[in-house]
Amino acid sequence: MGEAGEAGAALAARLDALADAPNACSGEMDFRFPVRPARHLFSLGYLVNEGRLDGTYYDLLASEARLPARLPSPSAKRPAPIGRGWAAA
Repeated sequence: MGEAGEAGAALAARLDALADAPNACSGEMDFRFPVRPARHLFSLGYLVNEGRLDGTYYDLLASEARLPARLPSPSAKRPAPIGRGWAAA
């Protein structure tokens, strides 16, 4: 393999390692702390002075469910209107 091929292989190995880093990090994280099992939601904050989770929550499922509505459709002549919960970029 020539010098360019070796450099490309080294770059590919570095990029693979870089791509694996977030997966390794998220695999080590414990997400049980901010989850409220009774509500099946993530708490948005922690009140340090009171030693408890904040009363505001994030519903990941509802947020992810809205995402496909913003993706363009092959038959769409114009983008979907911006609805509630979406800010214009």
